[in-house]
Amino acid sequence: MSQAPWIAAAATAAYFVATAGVFQLFNWGVPRAVEQVLSALVLPAVLLMGLWDPLLKRLGWSRGEWFAAPTLPGFVLVTVVYAALAFVLALLVVRLLQR
Repeated sequence: MSQAPWIAAAATAAYFVATAGVFQLFNWGVPRAVEQVLSALVLPAVLLMGLWDPLLKRLGWSRGEWFAAPTLPGFVLVTVVYAALAFVLALLVVRLLQR
């Protein structure tokens, strides 16, 4: 079996974890130009996390009103779901290319 699905899942999970790290950097203070570049890089993850906010609020795994952010369990849930989705999509692509 190809390693591509595992690599896709790991890269997806790493991207979401890096997104959380970037927001921690913002709390410490970074130059404005760096903040703008990092914000652009993590925007897709922020938007994908936002899709889950209604469910996470019902589960009590989201905090904030105007800008809602998942708590740790919510973050782990969403990260695992997207990593699994990346795994399945990469597996399908590998199987299609092997034909």
